[in-house]
Order: sequence, then structure tokens, then C-alpha cells
Amino acid sequence: MDNPYFIAAAALLAIAGAAGWMDHRRNNREHLDHVGWVNWPLVMVLALVGSLMMVILGFGL
Repeated sequence: MDNPYFIAAAALLAIAGAAGWMDHRRNNREHLDHVGWVNWPLVMVLALVGSLMMVILGFGL
């Protein structure tokens, strides 16, 4: 499985996991005044969609 599409899909899944973790951290922050500027749910959804596209391209469907 050294297809570059599957490697890209794994990288995008890692990004989606990190975005989910960061969204969890933002929702449970101790100091409510420290607001972030990154829309982590959007990053997570885009990474998941990109990962799905890479898997589809990897299988050649």
C-alpha cells in the first residue's frame, strides 16, 4: 500500500483527528476570554472529505 493517495488519506485523517482534539480543547477551555480564530469543525470536515476523495482515487473508482 505505497499508493500516494492512501498516504495522503492517512495524513488527512491525522489532520481531522487533530482538529477534533483542538475543537474539544476549545469547548472545554478554562479561560473563556481566550478565544481561538480557527474554525476547527470546518477543518475537520474538509479533512474528512479530502480523505474520502483520496481513498476513492486510490481504489480507482
